[in-house]
Amino acid sequence: MTIPEDPHMRARRDVTAALLLAEHQPGPDPTARALCRLRADVAELLPEAQQAAERLPADTRRRDVGLSSVAFARRLLRTGPTGSPADRLRIWAKTTTVLLTYTERKGP
Repeated sequence: MTIPEDPHMRARRDVTAALLLAEHQPGPDPTARALCRLRADVAELLPEAQQAAERLPADTRRRDVGLSSVAFARRLLRTGPTGSPADRLRIWAKTTTVLLTYTERKGP
């Protein structure tokens, strides 16, 4: 029997790998694989991040930033960023990291 992997740990590893890859100006295949993994991480973390952001105190900057971050992640899933492969990896990695902030600690 296999124990399911914690999505937060997997996402953290994917972020680390993507940022390392971005430093070395990756080719199209490694970039595509890394982006695919980060995209899946964002999609998986998004519902939990949305709930965490909604639990933040109403009418506060923290809540506004949280909801804005979640909205950005949703847009990123629909449209994806433009730019060089390294830039795209960095944007996805940062977005994943922000969602992890909301999901791992139940809000920043």
